[in-house]
Amino acid sequence: MAFRIGRKVIGRGCVLALGIHALAICVCFSAGLEDAFAGGPKYVAGATYFNAAVMGQPVVWANGRLHYFVDQGSLGPLLNAQAVAMVDAAAAVWNAVPTAAVQLTDAGSLAEDVNGGNVVAGNGVLDAPNDVVPDATATPVAVIFDSDGAVIDALEGSGASDPTSCQLNGVLYWIDNMTTNANFAHGVIVVNGRCATSASLLQMMSYQLERAFGRILGLDYSQVNDDALKNSSETNGPLGWPIMEPANYECGETGGSCIPNPTQIRYDDVAAASRMYPVTASNLANFPGKQLTAANTVSIQGTISFRNAQGMQGVNVVARPLDANGNPLYQYTVTFVSGAYFTGNHGNEITGYVDTQGNRYDRFGSSNTSMQGYFDLSAIPLPPGVTTANYQVTFEAVNPQYANSESVGPYVLGSPAPSGTMTTITLTGLTAGGSKQLAIMVANSAGETTPIRIPVGPNPRPDMIMEPEFRLVMQPGSGASSGSDLRTAISPVRIPAALGTEADPEPLPPSGEWTSTLNKIGGGGWYSFPVQANRVFTVVTQALDETGTPSSVKAMPSIGVWDAFAAIGSAPAAFASAANGVATGETWLQVSSAAADTVRLGIQDARGDGRSDYAYHGWVLYADSVSPERLPAAGGAFVISGMGFRTGDTVFVGGANAQVTSILPNEITAIAPAAGAGISSSQDVTVNDLPGFNATAVIPGGISYDAVAGDALSIVAAPANQVPLNVPQPFTVKAVGSDGTPGGGVTVTYAIASGAASLGCGQTVCSVVTSGDGTATLQIAATSTAIAIVTASLINGASVQAHFYGGPAATISVLTPTLYLAAGATMQWPVQALVLNNGIPVAGQSVSWQSVSGIAAPGTASLTNSSGIASATLTVGPLAEGATATSNACVAGTTSCVGFGVFGSRPEFGSLIAVSGTDQSMASGATPVQVVLRALDMDGNAMAGATVNVTQALYAWAPQCSAHGRCVQAPLLVTQSSTLTSALDGFVSITPLTRSGVATKLLGLATTGNSASLMFSVEQHP
Repeated sequence: MAFRIGRKVIGRGCVLALGIHALAICVCFSAGLEDAFAGGPKYVAGATYFNAAVMGQPVVWANGRLHYFVDQGSLGPLLNAQAVAMVDAAAAVWNAVPTAAVQLTDAGSLAEDVNGGNVVAGNGVLDAPNDVVPDATATPVAVIFDSDGAVIDALEGSGASDPTSCQLNGVLYWIDNMTTNANFAHGVIVVNGRCATSASLLQMMSYQLERAFGRILGLDYSQVNDDALKNSSETNGPLGWPIMEPANYECGETGGSCIPNPTQIRYDDVAAASRMYPVTASNLANFPGKQLTAANTVSIQGTISFRNAQGMQGVNVVARPLDANGNPLYQYTVTFVSGAYFTGNHGNEITGYVDTQGNRYDRFGSSNTSMQGYFDLSAIPLPPGVTTANYQVTFEAVNPQYANSESVGPYVLGSPAPSGTMTTITLTGLTAGGSKQLAIMVANSAGETTPIRIPVGPNPRPDMIMEPEFRLVMQPGSGASSGSDLRTAISPVRIPAALGTEADPEPLPPSGEWTSTLNKIGGGGWYSFPVQANRVFTVVTQALDETGTPSSVKAMPSIGVWDAFAAIGSAPAAFASAANGVATGETWLQVSSAAADTVRLGIQDARGDGRSDYAYHGWVLYADSVSPERLPAAGGAFVISGMGFRTGDTVFVGGANAQVTSILPNEITAIAPAAGAGISSSQDVTVNDLPGFNATAVIPGGISYDAVAGDALSIVAAPANQVPLNVPQPFTVKAVGSDGTPGGGVTVTYAIASGAASLGCGQTVCSVVTSGDGTATLQIAATSTAIAIVTASLINGASVQAHFYGGPAATISVLTPTLYLAAGATMQWPVQALVLNNGIPVAGQSVSWQSVSGIAAPGTASLTNSSGIASATLTVGPLAEGATATSNACVAGTTSCVGFGVFGSRPEFGSLIAVSGTDQSMASGATPVQVVLRALDMDGNAMAGATVNVTQALYAWAPQCSAHGRCVQAPLLVTQSSTLTSALDGFVSITPLTRSGVATKLLGLATTGNSASLMFSVEQHP
């Protein structure tokens, strides 16, 4: 079975993905180089593809024997024999490792000269000739001499073999077949003949071939003395650079020596090869002249853990022997990245679980979490000439630039920085065959603690919480020494863990902002929120370190969006992989909604990873609605509702900058500029976040300057038929959009189309801007008995007309009698007036109301109904005793008025008369009616606002007294006292006391004024 591994894929682009149901997502991204899983060894058998028994084991060549077959052709100007000699010399470097059970053998020639005429390439591997394809296990490693660069161009594209980039394309190599037993089955090395044209380029090519064989053997790149060129304290640091260093330190387009003494294998290379291919008692006979690995080397192994015991993966563990003065010998440095045997890319629901060729990411690396922080510094050769040595063990971050095709350690997409402070360890007296086991728990590292809220915004300032001191935890008898306990210099921030699941997402916080962690492998944060149709919004995440500071070396949050009703486990409608933004640690995804919908949002680490130090700040910048939706041509204030708004956001209307006056998380108030010349249509409303975050929210066509296509006018009130001459009449219209919403801010133009009339502005054409409810009003008057036509129109052509002519003025009369109000009282008084013209009721006539002392009238006029009646509610009182007040109601624009009078009655001389219910008798199951009284003033007028005191006594029912004998004394059940106020008609309604299911006798007394009283009774007999 050919297990194909893509060598490298370069991609850039902008992809438009149509979402399920209502989501349409536009994702812009820039993708870098991708390669297969990397670790301590390059490949470690994972949970899929490989047999379960070999999970966690490095993938190697069976028995350490590797046969390679060379091309029959020339290599540029080199003869075939010269090229083969250079290849054999590079292989011999690895054969010379004394403690590695490795034998690379030149097994002869391929069956042909592989060149542009017979090669077929596809999916990053070769599909012809037959002895170089992935299934050609009889020629397990094919070394191709690409004399003119045609093979490389076929693989990588035209120009890929350009000789100005020989430091990158001088030698290409890949593994394209593995067995399920964790053995390599086939690999390819391609040597670029266009880079073999000078002695300097050939020197570099020889080094590149050494690296190629190292990769074919399955070795990963190593980070050794990374600061040697800029750190003068690392004496002899470059001498320790391994053949398998990741960056081609000194390689350039002109060639030359990339590292000092490039043909001399380094201690890190020796240890890596020996670790993967150990010489043991069982295989020693197969490798004459080699040495037992374990017996002739030093081993330092252990684990690094967060303070919550989770393994800390991706830490470069560095071992250096010390000289007699205790100084590190940098030229003998050996390294290993913690967690190299553990999975470095688990995949996730957002970006998927398979690569571009359909292979699962977790096919490499163990899923056993005990390997997550494990490091294996075994097979370390002792320095020359010594039998015992002291070692210094230090811990450092893997350079985050070592990613993808140059990755170091298990994280192909980039290694996170370690968490907390790790001290230097000194191990004493190590001898050949000796070993040390270390257990390192970083006590000031991030950990799961009680969540606290963290302020969010463009410049978050998280609360700082001091943590307890930390210490290095070692296994007993390790022989390690360390400095005294230290206190953390950085106070980690406690951050809430990720919330929700894909099946049950949490509602997005109302502010649109949140801070959380991705602290579980394969976990993430899941949220849902509703969106309107035709909106553009942006989801942004920014990775944070333990202090809440943005970081590009911690979590790699990726973003996915789904329709909320999409099947669980389905691919997202679109996604953004990690760190595609400009800001530190930023990932962003812009989404457009085709219809009103609910969005499911997922945030996961791009590697499917989860650690205690993976924090992030997220927000959704979404503009939901604008009010008002229409503005006059001069512009004006408007409000945007939504979420994720932050200080510093900017707003644009139709591309023109709007002045922001206030910003809250869910609301922005801004002032739109005046419309530009010729602009009178719908304009996009855009909210942009701070520069560098790529976040924007758009409401397409959110604001219209004046009327747009589809807007219409309707008449609310207008003069019609005969109206009083020279009396202003309201002409009120309402503008509405095509969806029926009010058209506020629209300009209505009134004009005299024919006849004689006057307009309220004093001109023949007047303009009025509609209010928020879409209405506009202009007073117009008939100035002749001939028919006049006045039009009201919008700039889109919509219009209505009023047809009217002048006639005699209308008259008005009172329909509501005088009100008699108890002095000192205040009441609401509904009143009506009748407007007639030549004895005929006038509809739509405006009637104004006058406020005077003691009477408060409405501030707006009333319009008569179809019966000619105008209504209003007056607030009357308080009045002094004997005082009067009169409010006039007038036909607008005329002197025709009528008065509504109120008299201040004297309540102390008031009286009460019975209206109904004062003497009731019924069965005990029946319900008594209300007792109704009426308050009168001293002149017998119904008095409003009078105070009536009511006392009720409810007795148990007793029969009539016998003619002979004593009367039965009925027991008193309950009493009640209350104070009532007489209504406008003087009426007072009293609810009698009763007791359900009990026969009773109620005696009541109502009083008002100085002496007036009235008794009432209700009998509920058995």
